[in-house]
Amino acid sequence: MAGLFIMKTRHLEKHLGTWLRRYLPSHLSTFVLFVAKLGWSALFGGLLLAAILLSKAFWPTTAPLTRYDALTLYAIGVQIAMLSLRIETWSEMRVILLFHATGTVMEIFKTNMGS
Repeated sequence: MAGLFIMKTRHLEKHLGTWLRRYLPSHLSTFVLFVAKLGWSALFGGLLLAAILLSKAFWPTTAPLTRYDALTLYAIGVQIAMLSLRIETWSEMRVILLFHATGTVMEIFKTNMGS
């Protein structure tokens, strides 16, 4: 099923590019396709930002789970969904994990130094 998702995404990209080149000047169609790909690559950040804003506006103070814990679980769930749907690859996930580990080590060092 995930392979089908990738095929449909590539199929959609190909047809969008063909349609854009048919109706728009070359440079403009390239720009529009670039913006669409950029938006697709920002999917995780956009979903997380939406969750942050919605939870800030609607999170009940009496909830059994704190807002930030819920956001962490949400982010992990989105990441699992993106891996399951093959929107993101395991090699990309490893790089993200490496950045998070590096940031955590730097934060621990910084706080131990009195910052």
